[in-house]
Amino acid sequence: MIFLAAPAGCAMLPASLARTIRGNLPASHQFVRTLAAPAECDVIDMVGFADPRTPWPRAMKHTRRPTVVLLGDDPGAPAGLGGPEAWRCAAKLSRWARAVIVHAAGGQPEHYAEATRAALCVGRVAMIETTAMHARAWARRMNCRRTLLILPRDGLHPLPQTAEAVA
Repeated sequence: MIFLAAPAGCAMLPASLARTIRGNLPASHQFVRTLAAPAECDVIDMVGFADPRTPWPRAMKHTRRPTVVLLGDDPGAPAGLGGPEAWRCAAKLSRWARAVIVHAAGGQPEHYAEATRAALCVGRVAMIETTAMHARAWARRMNCRRTLLILPRDGLHPLPQTAEAVA
């Protein structure tokens, strides 16, 4: 199942809406399907956090199913949404997670498949999508012995918006 955590609370995303969102993903974000598909098939639960003001959901305390928390600190700007200090849920997320993937590079399907595999092995995984600027701070904040830190080859993520229109 897929859940969305927001400042007002945590709610399950209806399957029809999940399929619609997945179907409308731009080609550059198709890698997310690798994590969403197992959640839609009820193999794992996925909980998405996109707003730093979101508190840790009380229901997460008693999670028994393999679960991946996908935290989006990478809206496309180099400063992200502020790194771990900006996220209200960071402290509880670090205590909850048994494995962590700090992802600060361009998304690849195999990175997201690894989150599912990890959840099936250890139960509770935090996958933090962040920028190169905040990757190491997230790894330190999470302080988990099972941490995979994925950094960009060129040292910069996201890339600056330098594309120009060609007529």
